[in-house]
Amino acid sequence: MERRENEGVISAEKLESAAYTAPSTITIKGILGLLMENIDESNEKRVISLGMGDPTAYSCFRTAHVAQDSVLDSLHSQKFNGYAPTVGLPQTRSIHYVVSESGSVPESSVDPLEFGVLDFEELMSEGRWQSTDTQIPTYQALINSSMIGEKPAVAEYLSRDLPYKLTSDDVFITSGCTQAIDVALAMLARPGANILLPRPGFPIYELCASFRHIEVRHFDLLPENGWEVDLDAVEALADHNTVALVIINPGNPCGNVCSYQHLEKHAIVKGDHELPPILGGGGAAISCRNPPCQTTGQSVESAELFSCSSSHFFQQTPVDTPHSQIAETARKLNIPVIADEVYGHLAFGRNLFVPMGVFGETVPVLTLGSLSKRWIVPGWRLGWFVTSDPCGMFREPKIIERIKKYFDILGGPATFIQAAVPRILEQTEEVYFKRTNYLLKQNSDICCDRIMEIPCITCPHRPEGSMAVMVKLNLSLLEDISDDIDFCFKLAKEESVIFLPGTAVGLKNWLRITFAVDPSALEEALRRTKSFYQRHAKLV
Repeated sequence: MERRENEGVISAEKLESAAYTAPSTITIKGILGLLMENIDESNEKRVISLGMGDPTAYSCFRTAHVAQDSVLDSLHSQKFNGYAPTVGLPQTRSIHYVVSESGSVPESSVDPLEFGVLDFEELMSEGRWQSTDTQIPTYQALINSSMIGEKPAVAEYLSRDLPYKLTSDDVFITSGCTQAIDVALAMLARPGANILLPRPGFPIYELCASFRHIEVRHFDLLPENGWEVDLDAVEALADHNTVALVIINPGNPCGNVCSYQHLEKHAIVKGDHELPPILGGGGAAISCRNPPCQTTGQSVESAELFSCSSSHFFQQTPVDTPHSQIAETARKLNIPVIADEVYGHLAFGRNLFVPMGVFGETVPVLTLGSLSKRWIVPGWRLGWFVTSDPCGMFREPKIIERIKKYFDILGGPATFIQAAVPRILEQTEEVYFKRTNYLLKQNSDICCDRIMEIPCITCPHRPEGSMAVMVKLNLSLLEDISDDIDFCFKLAKEESVIFLPGTAVGLKNWLRITFAVDPSALEEALRRTKSFYQRHAKLV
């Protein structure tokens, strides 16, 4: 028993050291691993972890049947066992063409044969295609045969919520959203660069930034204002070396969803600013008066790889139209926005989810997302890195080429998983999403209601989205608890309940509680936490 106690002390000391001397070394999995090591094996209570946003361990959270069927069909087809293009299968990135029974044919200049999704030997054997020679049929012949249809993919899925259409050139398939984060920071990195990150936030950003030698500057999310961005702090922190502003919406770890009022404002854009180097490739910025704007058709005259400035770009923004407060701030500061939307559409409060890409005409947006959360398949590692940029700054050929070259050194998701994506996006029924949001709303209410029964923990803002909530510790009510790390280690040891210390996400003496679990497990975990408080409460 003494050995276990000593191990617990050592683990806590390791975490304290990492938290206060090198915050960029902290990872959620690393901290949760230390907490699990501190569980008392002689304690017969089952372990309940409310530390990570992975609800797959609970039967009430399951992926859609069509998602499972699509992956099985893709695997059993034996057509997707080879390498995929490094940027992702074409049919996963954007519309692809398939044999159609109805004969409905979309207008397109794209040759479907380039996508490798039509098996003509199979068609001929089934009598559904006849040819007098061995030549593969042309696109026009396929149109004439009324055998081509279309299936949506990531570009079309995201475009449903945007005032413009994304194309396959805008979409790059990644191994989960974590790899998309790495891609974004790798592309932005240049000597002297800094990046603006939210506090509290997701620690992978700090870790990736440290590997890329990007200075991290934190702006606060304001709990008293529903965890809205402190825009004054953003403006104060930014300088000519700032390469991006990161926005996580719906919020992790806070459970906030940016309100439309926070996103929207009416402003007249004068177009009198120049962008600093965007996605800096290490070269000097070159002022570029003619970015490839879809509206004007004008193109970039010259630029270093991923180094482009433009006042012309901002002149394309219509005057007196709704503009995002966040996007407008980024526009004034001449920096793109990284929109982390891995929890996209997991919104169950008064605020609807509004993707940052809606404001892509105001400022270039890099959208990061995945299937992981909305479809409850984090282990499938299917994510995307998307340039939500209707004025085309990211479509400059050298920029696209640089992104593609970087993807050449990455390993993407399994090919058969990628191949299943179009059907998953097309056929998942809305009732599935509504059920997931209902469960999350129900659990968030349980969480907040039970927290009200624990005096040492307060919740400043009820979650409206994602799968987690931030709560504040009142250490003055506790007798022998020094900080959030100490609280979590002792709670794990005594009650076999795991919370994530707020230090891990940038807020000392706060806790992140994940509520995407079975309701009965959530109730039991918070009952144990109440008992823990009662044992450690200061005597009045």
